[in-house]
Amino acid sequence: SNDTNYNGADPQDISFTNLDDDSSSSSSAGGRFIISVPDNATTTASGDNVTFSVSLTTAPTSNVYIPIYVSDNTEALLMTSGSSEKFDNLTLVFDSSTYNDAKIVTVVGQRDYGIWDSSYEVILMPATSDDTQYNGVNPQDLSFVNIADDSIVLFDLGTRQDGQFSTISPSDAKDKADGLCNTRLQELGKSGYNGYALISFGEGLNIPDLATSSPFNEVAPVYGDFDKINLISKSWARMFYEDVLLSLNNGVFGETTKYWTFSNSNGAFRESDSCDGGMNNDGIGVEGDGAVGWSNSTNKIFYAEQNRDCSDNVTFAVVCVAVK
Repeated sequence: SNDTNYNGADPQDISFTNLDDDSSSSSSAGGRFIISVPDNATTTASGDNVTFSVSLTTAPTSNVYIPIYVSDNTEALLMTSGSSEKFDNLTLVFDSSTYNDAKIVTVVGQRDYGIWDSSYEVILMPATSDDTQYNGVNPQDLSFVNIADDSIVLFDLGTRQDGQFSTISPSDAKDKADGLCNTRLQELGKSGYNGYALISFGEGLNIPDLATSSPFNEVAPVYGDFDKINLISKSWARMFYEDVLLSLNNGVFGETTKYWTFSNSNGAFRESDSCDGGMNNDGIGVEGDGAVGWSNSTNKIFYAEQNRDCSDNVTFAVVCVAVK
């Protein structure tokens, strides 16, 4: 395709077994399994699941046991009907009265915090039974893909703010700033995400602390767009040290855009230049300075490019963080 989002992308393969059940004698077609292959054999790192079912073609003379396990338990786990517990392996049991009752297995995607989608297998081991028509017979395995949707996305609030955030109440600054980011997510139609402001508001509320105070996992990759085209860092934690791969104008802002951070160069709270405590004050337009960041193709001063007047006639952008 000329669409780079699809060109060269390799869809998952799906395994099938054609049952030999067209014999004139049903017993000669015994020792077989009916496995329903899911329409969409994909799970997601944020926990979306898919199901398949297993049943037998003929009644066994003795219990039939089929062990099942996941080839990579960091990508998915298994559940059976009526249970909320997740396992990396389980065993299905059939007898002469339940042999054709489909056993439902749910495959639940797990957070792997990887950048790419990952393939894995659900392995159905050879059956064990005192019934010789089933003992040792090996059902087909199933192939799945776990979609890496557990990323962190940085995005533009969409409205410029002065250092006191005069469009909102100065009290409860962090909650109000996060609220603006969540409102923006709703405007963008991004359901399922939580929004946070990429601003340092005080000790323990620094930009790097967002992973624990918000909370989300600091090993998740960071992108500059919801389509996950522009990778900013391979993980949230590495973004504050050696791994700022792309500037924020790659997907978030334009070349010359600067944004409030109230932060030092390492993302920590900059008390002397934070618009009187990260906009926690009783007035609007209070004198003082606030730190802003600037990250484009030539300037990667991510958190503290310079100080700017906090008053309500000087406005800058705000970076928001979206996490599922």
